[in-house]
Amino acid sequence: MLEAFVHFVHRPTDEGFDSICTACASTVGTGVESELELIEKNHTCDVSNLERFTDHPRSSLVQFFVVCVVLFFMSFAAVALIFEIYQTQNAPEMAERA
Repeated sequence: MLEAFVHFVHRPTDEGFDSICTACASTVGTGVESELELIEKNHTCDVSNLERFTDHPRSSLVQFFVVCVVLFFMSFAAVALIFEIYQTQNAPEMAERA
């Protein structure tokens, strides 16, 4: 399931680069760019790696913050949708007033 969202970032090291999967937060290999392509292609995400983040003492605080941010942006989207519906329903009245 996570494979649809897999993207790799490269962190410079003395040996070349670490390739880090952004979907499961795992370091999948170390080497030069050409070596990493094959390693990344053969990578399969292991969801159990994500458990290490949920065991962190601050994980509940981080989860709360993420939920707050998501709800904040969803509220803006809801207000925009309500405003668009209002304009659509009242368009004839507004045209008559003009």
